Amino acid sequence: MAGDSWLSDYDFCSNMGQDIMEKINERDKHARTSSAYTKLSAQIRTKSKQFNSDLNRLKQNLMRASASYHITQREVERRQRMMDALITKEKQIDSALKNEGQSRTNQPLVPL
Repeated sequence: MAGDSWLSDYDFCSNMGQDIMEKINERDKHARTSSAYTKLSAQIRTKSKQFNSDLNRLKQNLMRASASYHITQREVERRQRMMDALITKEKQIDSALKNEGQSRTNQPLVPL
C-alpha cells in the first residue's frame, strides 16, 4: 500500500533529521580546529544533502497521493502537518550549517 510506504519513508526521514541534529550538537562540543569537528561537519553535510533529497521526495509523493485521491483530504492534512515538522527541522539544520563558521552559543538545538 502506498500510504504505508509514505509513512515508513517519513519515519526514516524523521530519524535521519534527528540523527543530524544530534551530530550537530556533538560537533559543537569540539573545538572548531579539531579533527573530530571536521569529521562530524563532513558527516553532517553529507547526511543533510540526503535528508533534503528524502524530504523533497516525501513532498512529491504526498502531492501525487493527494492528486490521485489515494488518501483522504483529512489524511493529506495530517501528513502535511507531519511534513511541516520536518521542514522546520530542515531549516534548523540549514541554519546550523550556515552558522558553522560563526561563534555559537552553548545551547543545543531542540529536537522536534
